[in-house]
Amino acid sequence: MKTYIKVIDGAQAGDPFILPATLPHPDFPDRSIGVKHLDDDHLFDLFNLVPVIDVPEPDQEWDNVVDSGIELVVENNGSELSDITATQVYNTAPISLAEAQAKVMAKVKSRRDAIADDGDFEWSLEGVTYRLQGTSSSVAQMERSRDLLNEMIARGIAAEEAKQPWRTWDNGWTPPLTPDQINDMAYTKGLQGISCWQRYAALEQEIAAAADLAAVMAIDITTGWPELPANPGAGE
Repeated sequence: MKTYIKVIDGAQAGDPFILPATLPHPDFPDRSIGVKHLDDDHLFDLFNLVPVIDVPEPDQEWDNVVDSGIELVVENNGSELSDITATQVYNTAPISLAEAQAKVMAKVKSRRDAIADDGDFEWSLEGVTYRLQGTSSSVAQMERSRDLLNEMIARGIAAEEAKQPWRTWDNGWTPPLTPDQINDMAYTKGLQGISCWQRYAALEQEIAAAADLAAVMAIDITTGWPELPANPGAGE
């Protein structure tokens, strides 16, 4: 929906507004006239209305919008619509060092959790490498399954029956796994998590030590994390 301002004698008169279905008749103020069918030239001629050029808000990654307004440029006394340009403008100011640090740390935490908690990982068994779902393969889940299988064996259930398959990335399954195999799988996921937390700790220190906004912006938070398995089909 378009925004308009009223311009009288080359100056803005009133606040910007969205064009309603009707406006007071220019010759009979006690009556209304439908305006949805009118083009911008007719709206200007009848009501002195000028459409505002809508400009998207600036990217606020490193800046805050301090205020906004309408920039009015009038030529030839503004006698015709083509002589007037109204543009939405925004005034910005750099965010503070503390805001920048908090913003970058939030991205680092998100990356940490995406890998340590939810990241897929690869684990090999008897020459076959399986890609396992991170979302259903927490170390705690694997340790519980391992302990339960060991408890089953301790209570007299045959070792061949005390096995559990594990979910793969494509919603398939590994072969049934022994407690020791699940333990090894948990160890592999645990190494991924440790590497992830080490990178997180290093970035946290680097971000906290940044002396100004430029230093924060220069920190590379995308590299140094444990590698995740490539997405099958990527680049095809």
